[in-house]
Amino acid sequence: MERFTNNLYTRMQNQLQDIAQSTGDMLHLAEQSYYAVFEHLKELNTFAKEYDFKNEEEEVKFFKEIKPSFLKEAIFFDALFGVESTKPPSSPEVQKNYYREHIDRFCRYFEQNQELYLYYRLDHSHLDPAMFVRKPDRNVMMPAYSLEIDPSHSNVYSFKFGKIQALEDMVSYIKGSITALDNGGALQTVSDERLTFTGTKAQFHEVMQALEAAGVFNNGKASTRLIYDVTQNAWNIRVSNYYGYFQTIRIRKKNRTPFMDLAKEMLIRKMDDQDEHPRFH
Repeated sequence: MERFTNNLYTRMQNQLQDIAQSTGDMLHLAEQSYYAVFEHLKELNTFAKEYDFKNEEEEVKFFKEIKPSFLKEAIFFDALFGVESTKPPSSPEVQKNYYREHIDRFCRYFEQNQELYLYYRLDHSHLDPAMFVRKPDRNVMMPAYSLEIDPSHSNVYSFKFGKIQALEDMVSYIKGSITALDNGGALQTVSDERLTFTGTKAQFHEVMQALEAAGVFNNGKASTRLIYDVTQNAWNIRVSNYYGYFQTIRIRKKNRTPFMDLAKEMLIRKMDDQDEHPRFH
């Protein structure tokens, strides 16, 4: 199962990166990305419908981790299109108020699903066998109705997890947009072309964690969330779970900082090349 779902997820992310690089218009990006994710989600559902889980652990992994990772992308781009398509073409202050209203709306969803939200944020697992299976106990946390109704590949808690993750990403995106407006659009490039980080998300995480550790933003007082929010908006990339990813970096066996080491090597090589072939005399 994991080989198929990992390959499908990687293929989806690669397509999303291609879309991000091919358009600088947020509405086109949201629309094209949504349809791309939707096609991969259909493929995942077809697979799950015909697949017999080997054991409960595998079933829980699918509904708690794998399915939400696809759902959150679809929900995010749907929400992104909704927010950006109705944004008023007005003053920065009006646009900031518009964005703040959406943050409040998304946060209300977290409040309405507070018990499940805390279960997700605290990374609990004691109720997993009752929640993240084909026939979940809907009385565990009494989640609201979900449109995902086919039990062969859908689960109400799985849908909620995906939506929670998507709305967290939307809040981060909107905060970055507000910061850009606060800076008079300084985070946008001077031309009409957007600057897109085209490395891997793992590389992006490594750079962000290194910059935070070095204390180069706001004299070392900038929070991890602020650094990520602003930089994601500036570099046209979207990631999530940065606190969890730091732990992934920390426990790497062979090399904790492969991208930083590569960047250092390439910089030294560039300087050495300039020493041998100087452009200016």
